[in-house]
Amino acid sequence: MATSVSSKVPEREFRDGNLKRTKYALELSLVLLLVISCGMLSNSTQPAPTGTATPPPSETPTPVPTIAPTSTPAPPRLLTSVAVSCFRGPGEAYARVADLEAGEESEIVGQSEGYWIVRTATEAVCWVPNQGVIPQGDFAAIPDVEPPPIPTPAAPVSPTNLESFNNACYTDKSYTPNKRINRFHLYWQDLSNNEDGFRVYRDGNLVAELPPDRTEVIDEIVAPNDLVHVYYVVAYNAIGEAKSEAIGLTCQGSESSGGGYNP
Repeated sequence: MATSVSSKVPEREFRDGNLKRTKYALELSLVLLLVISCGMLSNSTQPAPTGTATPPPSETPTPVPTIAPTSTPAPPRLLTSVAVSCFRGPGEAYARVADLEAGEESEIVGQSEGYWIVRTATEAVCWVPNQGVIPQGDFAAIPDVEPPPIPTPAAPVSPTNLESFNNACYTDKSYTPNKRINRFHLYWQDLSNNEDGFRVYRDGNLVAELPPDRTEVIDEIVAPNDLVHVYYVVAYNAIGEAKSEAIGLTCQGSESSGGGYNP
């Protein structure tokens, strides 16, 4: 009986040892599985590494050439070398707009055969004949202008600003009895370009007849120095005439300018 019990003890111990080894192997396998599972989970939650983007090569900017600013060319000008009249159209058949002095400059705004169309310093636009003038500047862009219709013939415009100056009133003692001499120097402004001439009247009587564009006259009379003489000027042509305002002059004084008495 003793022999039977002792033979079974090693067998049981052997069996128990196998169970322990098997249990240890299972526990080790579980640990390995957990470690592997945790590693996979960690890898799955981490973002995938992104590669660093390589920036495209920068282009060297093309240098922009520097353009020097250019000044706006001045409009062409017309320089008058002599005094010249400027009309509303090409010629004296049109109304006179202005009189340009020698050395005066005007802006050229147009051209026509034999004429320049200019804008004067007073902003008047008129036609100047291409004589006694010096055009200056670039005329390439100057437009050609058609002449306006020729105006219907009309009477001249009334002269204006009739005045007197440098009057001389004195006694001529070379005569017996002595004579009182009244010398009146009259002048006026001509606003017409179609007159045939001017007529000067004193006290209603014609005392002088003058050609076109003449704008002054000296009237000398023998009369007492205390008389007042009434003057006016008439511009005329074949269509009619136009009268200026009248002024009264005396050697004792004048309603305009000048006058005086020299004993």
